[in-house]
Amino acid sequence: MKFLKGILQDIRQKQNLDIYLAIIIAIVVSILGAAQIADQTVVSSTVLATLALVSLSLLANRRENDEIQNNLSKLTGTGQLADKFFRKEHDTSKVLQLIRNSRKVYFLGSSFTALIPLIREELSNNPPNELELKFLLMKPSGHAASIAAFRGDRSIDEVNSSIVKSLSDIEQLAKKMINGKVECRVIDYLTPYNIEAFDPQLPSGRMFVRLAAFRTSTFIRPLFDLTSKNDSAWFKFFLEQFETLWEESDARVLNN
Repeated sequence: MKFLKGILQDIRQKQNLDIYLAIIIAIVVSILGAAQIADQTVVSSTVLATLALVSLSLLANRRENDEIQNNLSKLTGTGQLADKFFRKEHDTSKVLQLIRNSRKVYFLGSSFTALIPLIREELSNNPPNELELKFLLMKPSGHAASIAAFRGDRSIDEVNSSIVKSLSDIEQLAKKMINGKVECRVIDYLTPYNIEAFDPQLPSGRMFVRLAAFRTSTFIRPLFDLTSKNDSAWFKFFLEQFETLWEESDARVLNN
């Protein structure tokens, strides 16, 4: 029964039709030959034609298998697959350049203690026109801050201080962005990753996602680089995560 279901599924999906055609021809010719309806010349010619059809199908399958094995060898031949996707380094100068070349940039993370001061310094001196920045940070003095302190082996005061410092830097940046827009929100939630998204609504969108880890330096945590064009499904997933958290967060009033 399963065998017949498999045949019907192949026919619906238009797969292996040449094999089934060869089987039908072979059965029909065998019956005609046994009944002496078809002479030996017709039977022999049909058998040869059927063998040729089967041989062509086998050759095509062999070439497909060779191509698959070749592609797999390219993937595994130069190192671990994870090493091709995850990486540790995060070029800050590249991030600053992407910000200047973008119209909309989104940040999601606990505090971005190291990055936000660099952004403030970079954009305060020569703020670009019509740049929209969105920062979604962890809410200070909340339940998430306590969990973050435990995760990072820090005191709650240290965690809250780093968040407040980042919020202050964002406030100062907002005052400098005369022709741009800076928005900031906080949420009492400890994200399992940080997101830096550049023009995420455009086909040229790009995104860095760094995974969180327990009591591990930021600089050795795995990071992956997504583009809207090549990684559309996962790019959309993380963008929707940001937008959902943004809607559930509390807005901060900025003087810009």
